[in-house]
Amino acid sequence: MTPEEITALVNQQLESFRSEIKTEIVTANQGLASSLTKEIKKLSQPAQPAQEEDQKESLTLKSLKQQLSDMQTALEAKDKEASNALKRSAIAEAIGSLKALSPGILQKLMANEYGEYLKQDNGVWYVESPAVGVKPLNTVLSDFLKSEDGKLFMPASGVNGSGAEETKNPNPPPANQTKKSEDLLFEAYS
Repeated sequence: MTPEEITALVNQQLESFRSEIKTEIVTANQGLASSLTKEIKKLSQPAQPAQEEDQKESLTLKSLKQQLSDMQTALEAKDKEASNALKRSAIAEAIGSLKALSPGILQKLMANEYGEYLKQDNGVWYVESPAVGVKPLNTVLSDFLKSEDGKLFMPASGVNGSGAEETKNPNPPPANQTKKSEDLLFEAYS
């Protein structure tokens, strides 16, 4: 091979390599130009679609936040109702063990008076209030029933009736002696 043939072969190889690089550069530039054109079109268009998407997202987010807030409120209401039901049950059980009169009214009274101060610890209900301090529910109920207002809910005793004192004969007659008629009349009218 002559030096001219070698030069021609090298030139031919360089030319094919150069054309190959040019096509790759042109292809890469076309892709870059296409993506730049798309980006320029996006930037040149009004920002309304993007704002609408943001508004949709923000409305969805607001809606979800509202739903979450509503669910939390409903859950708190259910918890409070369950707690109040447990308190009413404890008061009803304590009243039932004392055989008080008008248990429904007494239960409402105790719930209004001590309901917010009623607490439970290991199954034991107690009242923690400024008026009574810390006492078991049964003790608070017993103390209330011993008070003047609480006596209304207690059944009348066989001896005291409605609060009257029973009078007893200071000198009972002997068991084997019969009473005279004047004694019987005197006892009837006295």
